[in-house]
Amino acid sequence: MSASPKAGWRWLRTYELPSEERRTWLNQRRLFSVDHDGVELIPSYQLGLRDGRWQPRDVMQPILHALGSVTTAWEYAAWFLCQNNMLPSSAILDAGTGTLGPGEALQLGLEDEVLSAALECGRHGGCGLVWIGRARG
Repeated sequence: MSASPKAGWRWLRTYELPSEERRTWLNQRRLFSVDHDGVELIPSYQLGLRDGRWQPRDVMQPILHALGSVTTAWEYAAWFLCQNNMLPSSAILDAGTGTLGPGEALQLGLEDEVLSAALECGRHGGCGLVWIGRARG
């Protein structure tokens, strides 16, 4: 398992989640995964532990819906990892973390703020998600 440079979350390999549930969650867009060298990885910030089991955060489906259809799952990952000026500064200051990305904000319990940022991005055409895809070449 590769550790994340961002504190508090990690990349989960698919075998760490029940396969039938994982497929259902992905099909229902309750979470997303990325492919890295043939290995499907799921960022853990999308999940929370309920009854000792990983479950998608309830807010993930509306967030992914608000962001719309993007070109690749890596663009979702970039949106969640990059510092985001759509997050309300008061929430960031209250968390005492300086600047942070939406994935980190989810783990701090700022789900409403992340959903608000995703809705704002959706209204503005995806907050650079297309640009990120083009920048890769």
